[in-house]
Amino acid sequence: MGVQAGDKVAFITTISLEALPTFFGVIAAGACTVPLATSATPAALLGMLRNADAAVLVVSADMVPVLADIMPEIEAMFAGRLVAIGFGQAGWQTWSDWMTSGDTRATAAPLAALSPDQDFNLVYSSGTTGEPKGILHRHGMRSRQARRPSFGLGADSVMILATPIYSNTTLQPMLATLAAGGTTVVMPKFKADAYLALCE
Repeated sequence: MGVQAGDKVAFITTISLEALPTFFGVIAAGACTVPLATSATPAALLGMLRNADAAVLVVSADMVPVLADIMPEIEAMFAGRLVAIGFGQAGWQTWSDWMTSGDTRATAAPLAALSPDQDFNLVYSSGTTGEPKGILHRHGMRSRQARRPSFGLGADSVMILATPIYSNTTLQPMLATLAAGGTTVVMPKFKADAYLALCE
């Protein structure tokens, strides 16, 4: 979709095996991820999208009903640069079609040369004291955070994530586990009994 190093790609998605490779694909391209709070109001999401100045928006099927009232503004803002996970809609690229299209641009593209001062992700505060505010994290900070030896993570570590990717409580342990060569298991929605069963 023409994403270049330094661009931003916004996500309004729940955690999934489609959202996460897309998230890391954005990072590999040298672009900055902007995972937005799925619990935010439509008006707040629209405000964050305007503020972020993202080039592409990725949306999951379960978020479409939440966005119904602001969908015309979203489609105008991201005309031709929308990716749909789990649903088809006119004017949107479907994730599964996109991944199986045979388009060689992604495989032919070299990985971006990343530097510590390059933007990794832009997350927004909850907005409890006013409008949500963007907080920019760079590669150097995320790398140092993920590689802390005090976590004791290794190749045999397994981390279960049941929170969305807009949260640092998801990003930080996910990145630390993967940096250590461990395994991340994703649970799209937290339910206590299912979580305990999955832990076992």
